Amino acid sequence: MIKPTKLLLNVLFCLAVSCNSSSPTPKIDPQIIAEIEKTVAIANSQCPAYYGMGNDAILESLTYENNVVTYNYHVDRIYNGAESSKDRVKNSLLYMLKGETEVSTDSKNFITNIIKADCKLVYKYKTSSGDSIQIEILNEDLKKVFR
Repeated sequence: MIKPTKLLLNVLFCLAVSCNSSSPTPKIDPQIIAEIEKTVAIANSQCPAYYGMGNDAILESLTYENNVVTYNYHVDRIYNGAESSKDRVKNSLLYMLKGETEVSTDSKNFITNIIKADCKLVYKYKTSSGDSIQIEILNEDLKKVFR
């Protein structure tokens, strides 16, 4: 007769093996990650960067963590109804990125690497009074625009 602890260990082992053999997470080329980190570091070293855009937008920093590139902006104000307009803002950002990649090889390489690494982009806008809004651009969104 098999002891209960031995039986339990066998069951756990089988579960561990079956879970481990399921579709593996694709490996991302470390060179791509290194290029993303390098590009973010270069851009971050140029912060704060003043963009105006009618709202005195200042890019305070960029970060890359856990497959997310985050743009942190300080703005004078966040307009009423901005929360309900997130999709329009996201589409505007996507097409601004598309335009930038058409004139800049560096931008094109950066977005290509973001897509390959299955990253997402997050744009955070914050005011001095603490109001904030966050726009997320998923990798699927990037793939649709940059096919």
